[in-house]
Amino acid sequence: MRPHGRFDQIDGIKFSIKCRLGYYNDEEILAFIDTFNTLNFSEIIIHPRIGKQMYTGEASIDKFKALIPLVNKPLVYNGDIFTVSNYVYVQNACKDAIHRISLQSTPTIMLGRGLLTNPFLAEQIQCIENQHDKKRRLHNFVVDLYVERLRHAGGSPKIIGSMKELWKYMMNIFDNPQNVWRKVKKVNHLDEYETAVETIFNDNNLIP
Repeated sequence: MRPHGRFDQIDGIKFSIKCRLGYYNDEEILAFIDTFNTLNFSEIIIHPRIGKQMYTGEASIDKFKALIPLVNKPLVYNGDIFTVSNYVYVQNACKDAIHRISLQSTPTIMLGRGLLTNPFLAEQIQCIENQHDKKRRLHNFVVDLYVERLRHAGGSPKIIGSMKELWKYMMNIFDNPQNVWRKVKKVNHLDEYETAVETIFNDNNLIP
C-alpha cells in the first residue's frame, strides 16, 4: 500500500537531502539543481567535495558559495568544521555571499566529524554565538540611547559629553578597554562619535 500524501510530506515528517558536488567532478551537481528546486525538501545539505575524494583534500567553500543563488531551498554547509575558527570562517564566507546577492537567509552549518574530534565543539560555538548576540544587543542599546538623547537635545552635539561619561564605564566590558576609550575620548562632533561607535563594535570583542 502506498503511503498517503507525497513522499516528502508523510504524516508531517520533513525530509532533507545530503549530497556532494558530484562523483567525478564538481560540476555534476548543476544537473540536479532544477530537481532540488522543484521537490519540497525541508533543506539541502551540501558537502563541497566530490565522491572520489572521500575525505582527502579540502572542502571547497567557494564551490558552496557559488551554489547559494542557484538553490531556492534552505542550504546547509557540511565539511571540515573541526574548530571554532573553521566555523567562523565558513559562517563569514556565507554571510558575505548572501550580502553580495541580497538574499535574506544565511546557510546553516553542520558539524559532522568535528564532533567526533572534539565533543565540546558545539558548546564552544554556542559561546561564540552568545557573544555575538550580547554585542548586538549592546550596540542596539548604545545607538538607541544616543538617538533618544539627540532628539531631546534638539540635535545638539553637547550630548557627546554625556555619552563619553557612559563610555568611561562601558569600555570595561570590552576586551581592550583602553583602545575603546581612545576612540571615544577624541571625538567632538556627532559624525565622529557615530563613526567611533561603529568602529568599536566592529573591531573589538566583549569580555567572555
